Amino acid sequence: MEKFIFPILLTYLLNIPLSPITLAHQTQPTLKTPQISQQPTPEDIENQNNEARIRIQTAWESGHYNQAYQFIQTITDTSTKIQLLRDLAKAYLAVGQKKPAANLILQAVELSQKTDSSDLSYWIGELFTIGEAEKGKALLKTISNNEYELAFAHQSIAQAYLNFGQYSEALKYARLIPGGVLLPLPEYTDPKVELLNDIINKSLKAGEPKLALQVTTALDGKDDRVYALQTIAEYYQNNGNKKQAILMLDIALSVAKTIESISVVPERSLFWIEPNDSILVNLANRYIELGDRAKGLQILSLAIESVRKFENQYAFDIPVWHKSKALVQISRSYLKLGEKDKAKELIAKSLLEAETIQGNYYKIQELIGIAQKHTEIGECKTSTEILEKTLPLIETIESESDKISFLMAIRKELIQIEEKEKAEQVFQKALFLIETTESESEKIIYLIPIVNTYINTNQNQLATKLARRILGMIQRLDSQDARRLRLEELVVNCLDKENLTLAVEIIQSLPLKEDRARMLFAIALRYADMGNSALASQFLSQALASVDSIIDKEERDMLLAQTTRNIASIYYISSQNPVVEPWRYNLATQLINAISNPQAKAEMLIDIAIQYRKLGDIKLSNRILDTAFTAGKTIEPKEAWQTKLLELSNIGIQEENYDLVLQFVKRIEDVGYQTVILRQIAQKYQIEGNKKKAEEILAQGIEVANQIEDESGRQEALVGIGEQQNGW
Repeated sequence: MEKFIFPILLTYLLNIPLSPITLAHQTQPTLKTPQISQQPTPEDIENQNNEARIRIQTAWESGHYNQAYQFIQTITDTSTKIQLLRDLAKAYLAVGQKKPAANLILQAVELSQKTDSSDLSYWIGELFTIGEAEKGKALLKTISNNEYELAFAHQSIAQAYLNFGQYSEALKYARLIPGGVLLPLPEYTDPKVELLNDIINKSLKAGEPKLALQVTTALDGKDDRVYALQTIAEYYQNNGNKKQAILMLDIALSVAKTIESISVVPERSLFWIEPNDSILVNLANRYIELGDRAKGLQILSLAIESVRKFENQYAFDIPVWHKSKALVQISRSYLKLGEKDKAKELIAKSLLEAETIQGNYYKIQELIGIAQKHTEIGECKTSTEILEKTLPLIETIESESDKISFLMAIRKELIQIEEKEKAEQVFQKALFLIETTESESEKIIYLIPIVNTYINTNQNQLATKLARRILGMIQRLDSQDARRLRLEELVVNCLDKENLTLAVEIIQSLPLKEDRARMLFAIALRYADMGNSALASQFLSQALASVDSIIDKEERDMLLAQTTRNIASIYYISSQNPVVEPWRYNLATQLINAISNPQAKAEMLIDIAIQYRKLGDIKLSNRILDTAFTAGKTIEPKEAWQTKLLELSNIGIQEENYDLVLQFVKRIEDVGYQTVILRQIAQKYQIEGNKKKAEEILAQGIEVANQIEDESGRQEALVGIGEQQNGW
């Protein structure tokens, strides 16, 4: 493996020797500084500070902690210096070196006190975790009269203990935070709630459900408490302890019954209250999952009563919560249980409630939805009556586009219940409105879905005639982007599972090979959305065979990348992406391999590898990673790929995906960086209580550290590892 040149770059960047410098040294190094003929501007100073931060971070990420410290001493801006001392302390703590971290924190505290810094409350917690609790308590007293700063300080202490696996201590200080003080904005989740939920999740992961139960008592909101108790119930259920799971649900139910209303604040200017029915329905479903059907039905009855007592809620004349929709949602649970008569009763009640909704636009929406529910339960006659009753209301709607949308929705429902004659009458009304639309671009939007409607009702001649007409209209559009977008929509709406003739005809009529390729990708994506893996694969193969017709490489890569994201539901490198069927990842991999940009290819392949890992296919995941790393080697400049691997490693550690990070570490060429990452992973395992794994990873760290060529760098790493081991 070619030797990476981070140590040389580091020496150049810092302009300091590679000799070890301990925290005991307070003298500043001699640096070559350019002569400045005038006083530096604030912008100059800010730029210098930013450069310093980058250099210092580069130093500690590669294991040169002493050099990072020495360079911090050259910083003249006090606030920047305090922050960098704190950051370096965190870097030491991440590899289990508490002693140098403590020295740095104490220096930062001393500087903060001299400058009357108000930032102390944000990171005072680190004093507690380094064994300086008394000093931390003394500092707490200095801000005891400031509720805001004190809350942040307690959050800092709780978070610091949480980071070190001391969950009981974290809870102790989290309890001291008043609700709503950390972020007094109702449209956002209170950071206290997020902190307590984090403690619950970490406690459960550590096998401490009793502690997690204690944490729920610190949650101020009853709804938050109910959700947390359900999380603990799920933990017990997954571990085969049904009795304890039901006990947690019983506690949650007792809390849920006392909830009179729930505040909903999606944004600052929009808020309303709702009853506790959604919470009760969720609990009912949990009981049913655990086999207690009777209890589930009992709770559903409570949910109905809760809805009955509540009034419809409006915000800016919009019905944001109303009984009709709530009753329909509860009916779904009854249908799942086979309680069809009860579901019918609720749907009938929802119809009566829908009549009370203010505003015909919203009333129409709800009535169409209720008609759909009647169709689901076989009440087609009632469904027809509701839809016919809705038609006069549509006449009161001002927007022509809304009228068309409603009429087409009603037509679709009427076709489903085989009221073809009535459906045709509604369709003709919609068609009249469409044809009288002045804007041709708008008319195209309305007409395209009708092609698919004709196909679905076996009116293939009408479908072909209309598709050809729309194609001519599209070709008259001024914007190339608009033409491509509408062409994709047209082709997709021409699809039929058994007969692809019309879609193929439209594609073949396009003069540009580039456009034909785009349409093939659109069809492949559409079939993927429909869950038809065979046709999706067939059209994707055709699309890939013609992809070179898109001459602009950047544009081609963008198309491939976007199609990949849509097919595989991946949007960024994160463990939060949903897991989908394996065949989607197979198609996505084919698409990615056609991407010419090596960095885009490597990053997206890594994301696919992460998804295969979630599916448990480690072997295939590693094969795809190897392909990604091969692509990564061709990235220029070389440092860009190494930097990306470091970034991915940091993300993986944060998301506790250590197995994946170990794959990245193997490809990082600088052994200093490798050593630091291995030490960080080992420390994480130690905090989680997995001492065996911690020792195994740290042994790898020692092996790598011994490969550091620079004597002083090697000794610093090995001494640090010794301190880390002693701390265990």
